[in-house]
Amino acid sequence: MGMLLDRFDRVIGLAIAMFLAGGGYFSLFLVENPLGSAMYFSAVLVGMGEISANLASLTLIGAEAPEKGRGAVIGLFSLCGAIGILMIAKVGGILSGTYGSISPFMLVACANAVVLLLALMVYFISRKDRAN
Repeated sequence: MGMLLDRFDRVIGLAIAMFLAGGGYFSLFLVENPLGSAMYFSAVLVGMGEISANLASLTLIGAEAPEKGRGAVIGLFSLCGAIGILMIAKVGGILSGTYGSISPFMLVACANAVVLLLALMVYFISRKDRAN
């Protein structure tokens, strides 16, 4: 992912990372036997997606944060990430108890899909603005 982030627009890198992460979490829905061989593929995809999402988001925030306050921006970004993890854990636990054990993973897959769509919107709007 590091090589992709160096070669492509950072927002497109984030979109690719969200696609990988969302696809990985959604693939867990398709696994019938968590002890079967299909689970290895899904686990690798989730792992690749998660590390890609972390790298892409940190690369984007590092590139866009003003130089003078970069540490504060990255610190607040990390705090918001921690709050997000707590919220996903709480809501995912409620969903798991109500709808089944796959629902927290589907929640994260949907969240990744939303960020993917927002990243594409930002990319195309900013590209359109640069062309004018």
